[in-house]
Parts: sequence; structure tokens; C-alpha cells
Amino acid sequence: ECLALVGESGSGKTSLARAVAGLGENAEGELRYAGQPLPLQARQREAGLRHQIQYIFQNPYRALNPRQTVYQTLSAPLEHFFAVKGSAARERVEAVLKRVSLPASVGELYPHSLSGGERQRVAIARALLCEPKLLICDEITSALDVSVQASILDLLRQLQRDGLTLLFVTHDLGVVRAIADRVLVLKVGRVVEQGAVDSVLDQPQAAYTQTLLEHSPSLG
Repeated sequence: ECLALVGESGSGKTSLARAVAGLGENAEGELRYAGQPLPLQARQREAGLRHQIQYIFQNPYRALNPRQTVYQTLSAPLEHFFAVKGSAARERVEAVLKRVSLPASVGELYPHSLSGGERQRVAIARALLCEPKLLICDEITSALDVSVQASILDLLRQLQRDGLTLLFVTHDLGVVRAIADRVLVLKVGRVVEQGAVDSVLDQPQAAYTQTLLEHSPSLG
């Protein structure tokens, strides 16, 4: 399924998402993943778990190393997690580029040659090469224009159909309707409402959720 985390700026969406990913610097509390306790710091997690939870950052212009080609960027997790190199790595990189609707030739390019949407597809491809079970998307469409947003959401829906679980951080309630099954509403770090997308957005119970809906330009 896709669970959307929504709330205004400062509500704690990214802090919560980063904690789940093991990237929260000051996170406290308890996490459970697949029924088992999950350490709050990624470096304390077993290697077999680390690749299962992948995080895609908001800014596609800062997510990729400008000094590495797309192929170098994508082959790194294959070698790190699975000891895959050489021709086997190249085959898997070309396959994942096709999966995110990019030609194999993109592998030879540097990030500065790519558009924002293409960079975000490369970031998604890098995450997919880690063979995740949970993909955390932090406002990943907010820096893209509307038509590119739609194509990225189509890609994520396809990944969901293929069996991937998504945690989607956004302030855009229109995006929530487009992709999420359930929604969790945060206010100052606390959950004020949660449930199926249609029930929460069509019949919000919390005053805070009602205010979010009233001020959402996406639902016009």
C-alpha cells in the first residue's frame, strides 16, 4: 500500500520519514519493521535490513553526485549490497533505467545533463537497485512541474502494483488522492487523524485536517 504523511511545514513529516529510514539524528522512541524491533540509526541495522528501506530525497538537483556518471551512481549500491560488478552490473543498471522509462544511454551522462524529472527517475532507479520493500518518498514531486509530477506518480503507482510499499511525504492533498491508500495527518509531531484517503479527505474529523483541506490549492 501507499501511506501518505501530510501536514503543514514544521509538522514533523520529514523528521518521521527520516527516522523510519534510519537517518534521524536525534530520533527517540521505538520502531518496528515486519514485526521486529528496528534500530533508529541505519548503521545499527543489519546489512540484510538496510537495503530493504530506501529513501528518495526531495531535491533532485542535490540527490546525485555531480562528479559521477549515472552508471557510476547506479552501480555503487549493486557492489555495496550484493557484490555485483562488471557486465552483470551493467545489465542490471540498463534494466532499471528501462523500468523508470529512461534509455540506457543516460548511464553515460552526468547529472548536469539531465532535467529535474530525469534526475528524480535516476534517484528512484538507484533506490530500486537496492531491492527495497519500503520506499520512502520525501516530497519528491514538489520541485517538478505538473506534467513531470504526473509521470513520476504514474511510475510510483506501477511500482506499487509490482509489490512495493510506499511511505509518501507531501503537503499536496491532490497528490495524496492520486497515489495513497491511507493517510496520516501530522500536527507539530503528533498524529491528529488517520484512515483511508477518501474518508479522511472527504469527511475529516479533526479541525486541523479541515483547515488543511480548506487551504489546499490542489483540490480547488
